[in-house]
Amino acid sequence: MRKRRLDASTLVRYALIQLVELVVLAGVLGVAGRVVPLPAAVFWGILGFWALKDILMFPLVRRAYERQCPAPDGGMIGRCGVALEDLNPRGYVSARGERWQAQVVSRDTAVPRGHPVQVTGIQGLTLMVEPLSGEGEA
Repeated sequence: MRKRRLDASTLVRYALIQLVELVVLAGVLGVAGRVVPLPAAVFWGILGFWALKDILMFPLVRRAYERQCPAPDGGMIGRCGVALEDLNPRGYVSARGERWQAQVVSRDTAVPRGHPVQVTGIQGLTLMVEPLSGEGEA
């Protein structure tokens, strides 16, 4: 498994969120210290432990803070779907649980309603599809 290089923005994003958390904890401990006397060593010990916890957790949660570049096609190319209506050559399909406008790649091929299709490309918000297993009605 190849290790990914640490991006400074990922570390800054994580540190800022943890800093806010640490400030809130300090405020809660400060208010609690007024109700129940809290020695300074305990106050700083709890804050130090919390900061150490955040440092040790970073390698485990790092991926959640990294910016992910989505695939330009939204991961749709190669996905299978079902024609919701006759595609001759345009119509609607269901793919990944969503309704999409679609167009059959080969304009001389009609796809009947309920027939499985495969996404081969995207033009704007229209999926370019072809009948699955090469079937279709001319």
